[in-house]
Amino acid sequence: MNPFGEDEAALRAVLDATPEPERLHELLAALRLPPYVIDAALRRSGAPPEWRLRAGRWLVRHGTGDGPVCVGLALLVGVATVDDAPVVGECGRAEPAGPFAARVLAGIPGATGELLRLAAHCAGHTRVTAIGLLLRPPAPGDTARRRRRDAALVPPPPEVRAWLARHAVGDERLPPSTARDVAEAVDLVALLDGDDPGVVEQAGRLLLAMADTGDRTELGRYAGARTVYRAIAGRVRDPAVLAGLAEEVRTGFAACLDWAPGERAEILARLSGGTLPADGFRIVVVVPPPEAAVASRPGSSPTACPSWPPRSTRACRSNCSTGACVPVRCRWRCASPSRCVARGAAVPCTSPSSATAARSCGATGAAMWVRPRRRCGSTPHSTTPKSPAPRPTTAGSGRPGPSPGC
Repeated sequence: MNPFGEDEAALRAVLDATPEPERLHELLAALRLPPYVIDAALRRSGAPPEWRLRAGRWLVRHGTGDGPVCVGLALLVGVATVDDAPVVGECGRAEPAGPFAARVLAGIPGATGELLRLAAHCAGHTRVTAIGLLLRPPAPGDTARRRRRDAALVPPPPEVRAWLARHAVGDERLPPSTARDVAEAVDLVALLDGDDPGVVEQAGRLLLAMADTGDRTELGRYAGARTVYRAIAGRVRDPAVLAGLAEEVRTGFAACLDWAPGERAEILARLSGGTLPADGFRIVVVVPPPEAAVASRPGSSPTACPSWPPRSTRACRSNCSTGACVPVRCRWRCASPSRCVARGAAVPCTSPSSATAARSCGATGAAMWVRPRRRCGSTPHSTTPKSPAPRPTTAGSGRPGPSPGC
C-alpha cells in the first residue's frame, strides 16, 4: 500500500485541471509535496506542454514555498528553453529543488555550462544527480526522477571532462556506478599518462568510490582498474586515499581483480613505500612536516617532547611539544620521549609506558600512548602494576577500611 497515494492523486487532479498559475499556487500550498509525490504525479499527468511551460515559469519565478517551486521545476522538465536556464540554475542551489533543476537543465540544449556550475557549487543529491546527467543525458520527454542506466554514456565536452577528472569525487560519497561512468567518460587511463597531481588524486578517489559497498561495487566491472592502480601507485600523496587504496588491494574488492603473478604484491609495495613486513602489511605514510607552522613558533623543534608520557593520545598530539608541533590537528604524534614523527607513520613497538599502552601498541604495531591505569601501591607508569596492599578492616565492623595512600 502506498502511504502517499492520496497525496499523489490530489496533486495529479490539480495538475490535470490546468488552472491558472496563481490559482495553481494556492492549491499547491495546501498539499503535502515531497519529491517522490511530485515525480509520481508528473509521470501520470496528462497536462499539455504549453500549459506546463507557462505554469512552470510562473511558479519558478513567483513561488513562495519549496513545494510550489519544485512542482514548477518538474513542470519545466522537457519543455524549458535556454532562456529559462539562469533562473533554473539559481533555484537549484537550494534543497530540495536541486535535483529537479538538474533535470530541467539537462533537457535544455546549450545549458551544459549551467548544469556544470550546479554540480560544482552544490552537494548531496543535487551534485550526484547533476554529475549523472552530465554523463547520461535523459531522452527527450523523459520526466523520470532518477537517471536511467540504459541511457547512453555520452563523451562530455572538454570543460566538463577537465572538471570531472579533478573534482568529481569531493568530500562526500559518490555512488559506485557514477564513479565508474566518470572514469570511463573522461578516459582516466589516458589522462594518467600526464603529470597532473589533481588527476592522480582524483583517480584514487574514483577507485575507492567504485569499491564502495553502499551500492553494488563497480570496481570489478571497470576494465581499467588494474591499469589505474599501476599508474597511481607511488604517486598518490593524500594519506587517507593512500591508506584506503592499500587496504583495498590487501583485503578489499581490489584484491579480487585479475592480477598478473606478482603484480598485486608490487602494487602493495609501492603503495606502502616499499615496506612489506614478514608478519603482515603495514602502511607507512610519511607526511611532509609543516615547516612554516613549526618555524612560526619561538623555540619550536619537531624533535622535542618535554612531557612524557602524555596523559592521552590527544595530549600527545598537542603536547608534543608545547610549541614543537601544531596543536591537536597537527600532522605529528609522539613516538618516544624525545622524538616526534609524522602522524600515520609506523613506529616500532618498544617499551610502552603502561600495560594499557602495551596492549594498544601490540595491536597496532605502532606506539599509541594512552593514559596508564594507576592502582594503589603501584608506580604511576609501571608496565606490570603491583598487587594492591591488603585493606585493613574497621575494628568491630568486619568491613574494609580506607586504603592507605588512596
